[in-house]
Amino acid sequence: MTVDCPQPDLSWSGRAFIVQLSVDACPSAERFCGRVQHLRTEDAIHFDSLVELARFMSLHAGDTAPAGSAGA
Repeated sequence: MTVDCPQPDLSWSGRAFIVQLSVDACPSAERFCGRVQHLRTEDAIHFDSLVELARFMSLHAGDTAPAGSAGA
């Protein structure tokens, strides 16, 4: 059986990340910690909160509004 897998849209390449949650993370308890890497630039950080994760992703995805500023 052959599976046809479409080629990724290259316009999204700047928005590709690897997110690794640490063993201490507990999303159901809103405890986010781990490591995130931007695939295109290979920049990476360790984060200790969802705010830090979102800020890193916003900076690397080209968003103009800083993370946490929605509705402000």
